[in-house]
Order: sequence, then C-alpha cells, then structure tokens
Amino acid sequence: MFLQSSIVFISIIFIQYCAVIKPPSGGPMDTTPPYLVHVNPPSGSLNYKGEKIILQFSEYMNSNSIEKGIRIFPNFKDELSILIHGDIVTINFPDDLEKDQTYVINLSRNITDEHGVELADAISLAYSTGDKISKGSISGIVYGEGKSAVHLWKIKNHNNLQEIFLTEPNYITDVSNKGIFTFQYLSKADYLILSMDRNFAGMPLNTDRMKYGLNWNKIIPLQSDQILSNVNMLKGQEESQLKLLSGEWYGINWGRIFFNLSLKNLNEDYMLKIIYNKKVNTSVTSFIDPEDEKSLIFV
Repeated sequence: MFLQSSIVFISIIFIQYCAVIKPPSGGPMDTTPPYLVHVNPPSGSLNYKGEKIILQFSEYMNSNSIEKGIRIFPNFKDELSILIHGDIVTINFPDDLEKDQTYVINLSRNITDEHGVELADAISLAYSTGDKISKGSISGIVYGEGKSAVHLWKIKNHNNLQEIFLTEPNYITDVSNKGIFTFQYLSKADYLILSMDRNFAGMPLNTDRMKYGLNWNKIIPLQSDQILSNVNMLKGQEESQLKLLSGEWYGINWGRIFFNLSLKNLNEDYMLKIIYNKKVNTSVTSFIDPEDEKSLIFV
C-alpha cells in the first residue's frame, strides 16, 4: 500500500453495500461525544469475584470500536467475552482472578458511537479482588500535534531500562483534546513513561517509525496512594515523508485510513482506489476527518 503523487492505493476487504452513514434527515450531524452513564458493579468495588461488569452509555455504540477499544490491565492471556447491545456493553470476567489484585479497565478514545464520534476522554474503572484498591495516580500534559497516547511501565529490574521501551507497556491511556492524560489506581513502584501517536498505542517503541516524547525525569517514583501531576512530555517533531499507517472498517459501509502526517495540504484532485481480489473500485467518496487531520474517512 502506498501514496504516490495524488493517488492512494489501499488493499482492503471490499464489502458490497452502497448505504452511506449520514445524519437524520433535516437535522445536524451528531458531534456530541458519547459518555458513560452507569456501571454495575461500580468502579472501586472491593472483593471482586469476577462477575459480569455492565456498562451503559448515553447512546448506541459502534460494536467494532468497543471490541478494539477496551483494554484490561494486567493483561489476560485469553480474550474476554464482550457483548454489545445498543448502548449496553457487558464484559464477562473469568472467575479465576489473582488474589489481592487491582484490575483496571481502560476505555480508550478509539471507542465511538454509531455515528463515529469518539469519547471525549479515556475512562478508567478499577476492581480489586482484595480488601484494598491502589489509589496512586500519574498525570500530566503531552505537547505536540496530533492525537496521542501514553505508555507506562512498572520497573521490575533497573538494569537495561532502555530495553523496557521495546516491550509492551503495563498500562496505556489516551490523551484528551487538551493534551491531558491521567493514570489512576497505580500501586507503589518506580515507573517509566512515554508518549506517542495514538495510532501506535500498545505497540513496542520503534524509533525508526514513531515520534515519541519522554519526561525529563527518567524514572518516575510513586509512593503508596501518591498523586503525581505535571509529568509532562513533548512529543517529537513531525516526519517529513507521508506514510500510510493502517486502514480499518468501522461499519459495513465506511472506514478510516490513518497516516503519519497531516493531510490538510492534500490536493483536492486525489483519487482513492480500493483494490481487492484483482478488482478495482474507484467509486469511493472520501474526505479528511474533521476531528483528525491525519486520517481519511471513506464511504
């Protein structure tokens, strides 16, 4: 897949539908972010045994974004069963959870409603299998263009700290439109922190492909139930070469293509082609995402 001159070629599964997502007739486009209305059992519950966790949102949600946007820390070896029915999401936890462990559910900003509007902020929910829940937190601001995510590692071995960045993070959260991030429910430990483009959230650091930012304190020490703020980072400068990062369907009739740079200067006469099984479809409508100038929406 590549972008050359004003033509974009992308190989993607072609689904033969012609319906287009649009606002209700006579009304404005929905731009109001969805929000969490109710959680049962509530966040902060103690002696959690692994029963179902039911989330109710303010509106019907995009099921594909829910499945990919929910993160559980610490990670489970097996995938959790997640059921989506309109505005209700049910997470089925296993009943063989570790003792005296705080489990954190992170709802990322990649979660969207049925119209593609994402959460305004990442949401964290916590459940403890013991009689105490960790209350430490680390927050700050990420400076730099584009949507960002933040990785956090709990240091277990202080030797070869640089190699930790090449591993999957222990915790992930997304940065708000104002640049603010917060990690909650953290235990006493020394931590490493790193900011990067949200498109790479959850991936090990690759300095050849990713721009990233670090705090001026290499190690972030956190005491029991301590609240640390102003852990700020400056994300690296933009790359000069435009690269296509990924493409994804969000429904049966529309999707997004993500790039590493802003598309605001993209020529209006570009052509988008979807190629699958040696067949080419050029009857594709596309436009720059008004909420993310690094992505292209196609329908």
